[in-house]
Amino acid sequence: RIEIIKLDCEGCEVALARDILAEDPDFLTKVDQISIETHVTRYWINSTEHLYYFALQFPLLEEAGHKLEWSSIFGCNKYHEQAGCIPELEATGFPCGFKWRNKVGGPTYGKSCQDFLWKRPKQVGE
Repeated sequence: RIEIIKLDCEGCEVALARDILAEDPDFLTKVDQISIETHVTRYWINSTEHLYYFALQFPLLEEAGHKLEWSSIFGCNKYHEQAGCIPELEATGFPCGFKWRNKVGGPTYGKSCQDFLWKRPKQVGE
């Protein structure tokens, strides 16, 4: 059993659904808690394939018995925020993008990074 995993590696938003679970389909049932920091600008999610695997992680977590315990939206690196998101992601209404605080080229208020904490309740016999 694994008590907690923190997944925060820019650009690996698709790794959970595409790579880790391909290697071990039961992986999520062995993890009690998983904290995932996502980055959704086109700098990281730049194709519909990436978007597919990014979105797939959420139902896979739920299917493994995880419940969303906490989430937060915040700004990423200004350079990444300004890249924006692919149109397919923007069409879903998922938080993405930024607005200028004062003037163009100045600081930004971003919403393209999110933290999620998923928790899987203990099952009988575990």
